[in-house]
Amino acid sequence: MRRPSLPRDPLGIAILVIALLCIIVPIILTLSAGVTVFRCAVVTVPIGIILSILCLWQKRSRGLLVASIVGGLAPILEVLLFMLFLQLAYVVTLGHWPPPTFG
Repeated sequence: MRRPSLPRDPLGIAILVIALLCIIVPIILTLSAGVTVFRCAVVTVPIGIILSILCLWQKRSRGLLVASIVGGLAPILEVLLFMLFLQLAYVVTLGHWPPPTFG
């Protein structure tokens, strides 16, 4: 089995960097600037779609394609992971946390 490698050409590196920025920037903005997750999704989902099209058209690299899709959907995935965490906390604490006034 062949080990996946990092891209060595400028377009592949640019796609990877933009995909990573699409993952990191919404986290930083929601924590520091108070920007909502859905406002970040309005920006990152089209960027992820454009990166995915670039990957399919130009690079034909599965790794970059997965990175661009995850980068584009990062804010939505963050919300889903947060909801999963709340559900697990609710089950583990037998319904005592989060309290009904949470949110």
